[in-house]
Amino acid sequence: MAVDEAGKPIEPSESTLKPWTLINPTQFTIAPGGYQTVRMSIRLPTGFVEGKRHSILSIEQQIDHAVTYNTDGRGATLEIGSRYGLPITIDVQ
Repeated sequence: MAVDEAGKPIEPSESTLKPWTLINPTQFTIAPGGYQTVRMSIRLPTGFVEGKRHSILSIEQQIDHAVTYNTDGRGATLEIGSRYGLPITIDVQ
């Protein structure tokens, strides 16, 4: 997501990093004890305006069944996902 210098989200445009960022894969499932390699590249066009650009790579765990009720009706299991944000700053010169 595109952000300003303070980390506040802004609308992506041709002068932000989002349109020029490639991530592969964008969605995946990791088995318990497993791992996943994710490749990210930023390819700016020739003539991209100089200056610092800020972005955040957001990684979010999605939960299929957040609440599972016990068969006896006396309890439930709650799964909580997580969200991580990796700040990215580049200085185009």
